[in-house]
Amino acid sequence: MPLTVTPIYAALLVALFIYLSFSVIKVRRGEKISLGDGDSKALQARTRAHGNFAEFVPFALVLMLMAELQGANPFLLHALGLALMIGRIAHAWA
Repeated sequence: MPLTVTPIYAALLVALFIYLSFSVIKVRRGEKISLGDGDSKALQARTRAHGNFAEFVPFALVLMLMAELQGANPFLLHALGLALMIGRIAHAWA
């Protein structure tokens, strides 16, 4: 059974993860902080958003993948994928 839904959200979320990585790099370069957070509130917030993404998104994608492999309704999978995307964008923006 070919996977048609989960890979879409995995690719979109990878793009968001790369964006979050570059946002951390941008602050590090701007504030000349190579290690740690240098007590920078901006760096702490961006690092935490990046870390939270890395902690939770892989698990959510694995659960989506398992549901898709079990034959879950594609509309449900899209709803879950969209909710995950919107939640991650909102978290990164806040």
